[in-house]
Amino acid sequence: MSKILYYTDSALADKIKEEWSHYVDRSQEFPKDGVGMFYLDTFKNSIWNNVVLEIYLKHFSPGLLFQFQQLAKENPLKLQSIIKRAIKEFLQKYEGSTYDNAEYEGRLRWVLL
Repeated sequence: MSKILYYTDSALADKIKEEWSHYVDRSQEFPKDGVGMFYLDTFKNSIWNNVVLEIYLKHFSPGLLFQFQQLAKENPLKLQSIIKRAIKEFLQKYEGSTYDNAEYEGRLRWVLL
């Protein structure tokens, strides 16, 4: 029997950021500079062009997907809050405080696919 790990909100946001940081879009013949740039570019594009951000569930580990499913059933608003936190912290890590204001926060919209 496999062991199920449950994360705190902060740890779950960190886990999400970690997986985004290591994701490389292997469908491209020449992936962008370094790992994590797929999601960095996607987030920046979403904010600058005021479009809904698409976050692909298939890019996450099975353990993280299980956590998403549990939170989606039990407390969907909490899941949204955790994802928003992960996005903001991910952008802050790579872009500093550039996106850390109300104008950009209002443009931060996403859908899980």
